[in-house]
Amino acid sequence: MDQAATLQMLVDRMAIQDCLTRYCRGCDRFDRDLILSCYHPDAEDDHGDFVGSPEEFVDWLFDLHEKGQISTQHCITNQSCEIDGDTAHTETYYQ
Repeated sequence: MDQAATLQMLVDRMAIQDCLTRYCRGCDRFDRDLILSCYHPDAEDDHGDFVGSPEEFVDWLFDLHEKGQISTQHCITNQSCEIDGDTAHTETYYQ
């Protein structure tokens, strides 16, 4: 991989990491706009118990958190990220 391609891969990986951090921060702060900034306009969210649009997901998430929790803390742990051109496959663990 040449230097320009390596640099682009690192920039892309950092953008993914930043997006994941925004998502966790948005969840913990009940910040709807911050969470929605993590999704593409045509995204579908699949959380197992929930499948739907990002907007519907945030409604579901806030309702769930408000019923049983007074606070949350998402801590990102292991992350793998495979980038192939304009496609990235990322798996991230959190507690």
